Amino acid sequence: RAHCSGEGWRLPTLQTHTRAQDSRARPAGRGEFGTMLSTSPSGGASDGDAAQPAGTLSAVHQVNRLDIAQRHEQTLAIFQPHRESLKPKHAQLFFSNVEKVSATNAQQMKGICFNCKTPVSSTGASRFASHLSRCALVPADIRNAFKALQLEAAKRRSAKRDALVLAAEEPELAARDHIVQQAALKQFVRAGLCSAEAAADKAIAEFMYANGISFSVASSEATSLYRTMVRAIQNAPAGYTPPNQKKLAGPLLDECFQFKREDVD
Repeated sequence: RAHCSGEGWRLPTLQTHTRAQDSRARPAGRGEFGTMLSTSPSGGASDGDAAQPAGTLSAVHQVNRLDIAQRHEQTLAIFQPHRESLKPKHAQLFFSNVEKVSATNAQQMKGICFNCKTPVSSTGASRFASHLSRCALVPADIRNAFKALQLEAAKRRSAKRDALVLAAEEPELAARDHIVQQAALKQFVRAGLCSAEAAADKAIAEFMYANGISFSVASSEATSLYRTMVRAIQNAPAGYTPPNQKKLAGPLLDECFQFKREDVD
């Protein structure tokens, strides 16, 4: 603020700095903390390759694209003869410097992918094939073909596991089915016997009711004539025919009379 003194009104001295003065106060090309910044061709800050001239970067990228295209042509040329009969063992054809790494195990190998230059160790060709099914620099036809092989192998392993599980469970399932069948058979036989016994009881009852036979003859004593008759019928052959009226009034009557007479004498 302005203030008044004996000499009149006086304005305070202002310390002003222009943008040009600030730029002179700092080294050119440095940030707030004195760090050197480099700009990319797009205008943003970058590091590494961005410090190189744009022409050099373009040439490097062009060389890389040509190199990748050449690798694609080489791998497709290898793939073409095996397109229809591709197998996992063909995976090692797409690797360079393939060599065995174990003197005792011939399946242990290592190689370098033609396309991405990644070193891969594999037992047999399994990891080689797995790498080709996932490598982004491998041509799509080759990558998809090895993906299909991986899916088929996974299906075969799953089917084999299911078969082993089924084979392990089959005896148990068979035993369980046998138990169920035996229980059902016993129930059926029991039901049949119950119905047969009920039919026999009904036949005996109707016979006694129709002929006015006293209920006292159906004694539960094992030595009674009633129980003896039932046991004899049970022990008779399956085709047994009971005696008719003529047989009861003739030979059987004489035989029983003689037996009783001898018993009394």
